[in-house]
Amino acid sequence: MNSSLPVDSNNSLSTLDSRLQPPLSDIYSESQGFFTTPSAPVQLAQIYNLTDLKAQQALIKAKSSKQLEFPSIDVFSDDEAEIFPNIVNDNILSPFEKKNDWDLITGALVEDNTLGTARNLGNLTGTKTFSDFVETTDPIDYYRFSLNGNSNLKLTLNNMTANADLQLLNSSGGVINAFKSISSSEKAIFATLSEGTYYTRIYPVGRVNANYKLSLNAIADSAGNTLRTARNIGNPSGNLSDFVGSTDTNDYYRFTLNNNSNFRLGMNGMSANADVQLLNSSGGVITTSTATGSNSESMVRTLNAGTYYVRAYPVGNANTNYNLSLNATLINPLIPADNAGNTLATARNIGNLAGIRKFTDWVGSQDKNDYYRFTLNDESDFSIVLNGMTANADIQLLNSSGGVIESSTTAGPTEEAIFGDLNRGTYYVRIYPVGTASTNYNLNFIAFADDFGEV
Repeated sequence: MNSSLPVDSNNSLSTLDSRLQPPLSDIYSESQGFFTTPSAPVQLAQIYNLTDLKAQQALIKAKSSKQLEFPSIDVFSDDEAEIFPNIVNDNILSPFEKKNDWDLITGALVEDNTLGTARNLGNLTGTKTFSDFVETTDPIDYYRFSLNGNSNLKLTLNNMTANADLQLLNSSGGVINAFKSISSSEKAIFATLSEGTYYTRIYPVGRVNANYKLSLNAIADSAGNTLRTARNIGNPSGNLSDFVGSTDTNDYYRFTLNNNSNFRLGMNGMSANADVQLLNSSGGVITTSTATGSNSESMVRTLNAGTYYVRAYPVGNANTNYNLSLNATLINPLIPADNAGNTLATARNIGNLAGIRKFTDWVGSQDKNDYYRFTLNDESDFSIVLNGMTANADIQLLNSSGGVIESSTTAGPTEEAIFGDLNRGTYYVRIYPVGTASTNYNLNFIAFADDFGEV
């Protein structure tokens, strides 16, 4: 770009068609103190943008015949139909045709729908909708809005009677995102934006008159996009709303439980598919809810005291708002930590069993299954003893597929025991309450290699 952008004021307008003189005079008068500013090229791209090829050619021809000089500025590759890139590049000139629409030339050059005169919507929160039109005499509509913090923005252009395109611009008029198509079908732009001022630009495609409806929706992006930046909600209680999509692929929430708790989560209000995960303090997945489509997600889980995360995320190319409800109710602060998994897949793995191993835990209405996984490297004499209960709980010995090998089901809080010889392999033990019982327990494993081989 030239550091100095002079305008040749000696160029005469007298030989130009009289219908070009008013808009070109405006250009000269405005440009004297304008071209020296650093933002001149960007502003010119917005103010003097024509969508009519023949209108461009008329001005280009004037320039090529030395009747008119424009400053040398950079080419804006993102915007087709710019006057100045064509002029600067000295594009091949086509003969000017008399049937060219002079109203379009004049209208585009002196159009007052600019960044400076954009309709000011103020701070954008929630949804705002407007109906208007663009046409040859009103070829550009600008809307100005501000965001007070990080936000997820959705722009929707629909109900068009002819084709018009949509752009999202920054505070200087630079294009952030655009939706262009060859039809008048609905157009949408999604963006995650920081605090600041922005513009929306609507313009017709070709020589058309297009009515339209514009909807702007902004939701504060209050959830962090990583574990490190997760929104800390403290104790999980209440409702949250946010957005996930192509521009905001992860929403993280952090919460803390001071006691063992029964945790419930619900996610609804989606217009497209989004799923949710419960994560431990290291970001490992505890459980996932993956309902199809825009169906609601839910999970119920008994959790120990500690720190956890919730992750909401879109499925595929979905873009959707959502409502998230979180709730945790105290179970009993005297209940031991739930160190045993609640399924075969999450069973507590105690590794190779040789000798005596002891464990303490709890089962009850909020923790109905405790699973332990162990392996035997040799054929062994094996026994398990369950005692220390205050209510009835039973025990099962399972094979590697979860099939029941043997059960002990004595009544009441009486000690349970299983004895036998086991081949080498992988096994599971399941402890579970009977009826509505809730009880602590002690679990004792004993295994010694069978020197006499398999029985």
